[in-house]
Amino acid sequence: MFENKLFPFNLVNSMETPLTRQQLRRARQNLTIEQKQQESAQVLGRLFNMPQIQHAKMIASYQSSNEELQTKAINQTLEHGCQQYCLPILHPFRPGHLLFQKHDSTTKMRRNKFGLDEPALDARHVVPLKDVNVMLVPLVGFDDKCQRIGMGGGYYDRSLIWLNPSCITIGLAFECQKTTHIDVQAWDQSLDFVITSRQVWRRT
Repeated sequence: MFENKLFPFNLVNSMETPLTRQQLRRARQNLTIEQKQQESAQVLGRLFNMPQIQHAKMIASYQSSNEELQTKAINQTLEHGCQQYCLPILHPFRPGHLLFQKHDSTTKMRRNKFGLDEPALDARHVVPLKDVNVMLVPLVGFDDKCQRIGMGGGYYDRSLIWLNPSCITIGLAFECQKTTHIDVQAWDQSLDFVITSRQVWRRT
C-alpha cells in the first residue's frame, strides 16, 4: 500500500465510494460498442470546440481502456494538428505516481501492468507538469460540481496537485457516469470541466 502525507491510506477505504464506483463502472460496461463510439465522437466535437484546447501548446491526454470513453480519435486529432501532446506513464521509481511523456508518430509504445499502452520511457521527452496547459482526465464518475471518482488508485489525484495553477483540467465521460453527489475527501482533486455527449459541465 502506498502511503504519504497527502494519501495516508488506501483510497478505496470507505463503504460508500467503492459501491458508487462499482455501480458507475457497471453502467459504462453495459454500453454497446455503437453507443460508446457515438458518444465518444460527440465528446470529441465538443472538446475541440473549446478555446482552451484550441489555444493550448501542450495537452496531456491518455490511452483509454475498453470501458472508458474512447480517446483514440482525440489523440489522432492532436497528432495531426499543430499542438503537442503527452501521455501518462506509470512512474518506474515512485509507485502510485505518473510521468507524462511527449508523444508523436515515432513514439515507441509498451503495455503496462494495467494492460494499457504507454510510451516507452525516454527521459529526453518527459514533460514537466508545470508545462502542461490542458490535462484530459479519465474518470469513473462525476457530479455537477465536477468532482471526480477515479479507479481508486490515486494516480491522477497525485498528478493534479502539481499542475500549474493556470492548467485546465477536463474530464471525459459517458452520460451514464454522472452521479448526483460525490463525497469529497481531503486528497480528492476536482476538475475544471467535464465533457459528455450532451453537455460541457463547468466547476461551480
